[in-house]
Amino acid sequence: MMNPQMITIIEDFLTDLARAGKSAHTVRAYRSDLRDFGRFFTGPIERITAGVLRAYLSGLAGKALATRARREAALASLFAWAYRAEMIDADPMTAWTAPACRPRSHARCPPGRSKPSCG
Repeated sequence: MMNPQMITIIEDFLTDLARAGKSAHTVRAYRSDLRDFGRFFTGPIERITAGVLRAYLSGLAGKALATRARREAALASLFAWAYRAEMIDADPMTAWTAPACRPRSHARCPPGRSKPSCG
């Protein structure tokens, strides 16, 4: 179950995104991504650390690269917004270093290239 404070923060953030002219698709995708994170971490936003982010994002290893990148972008946007709004003292994304991304093993090769030469 999500922390009620986090639900309010996410909805306020998404309202600001919509007001800023972000597409309905982006707002909808970020809502889903941020709620997923909110179910993972149920504490207050002030307790989110780089370690919490690392644990959450490492759990997405089986997802497509685009999904992982969007979820990371949603979190980065949320924390930057919350920091600017003085809801948090520090942005935990600034202390987190993204691991190098590798494509999934079943990724397709460009036309005319075989798996061993792909990459």
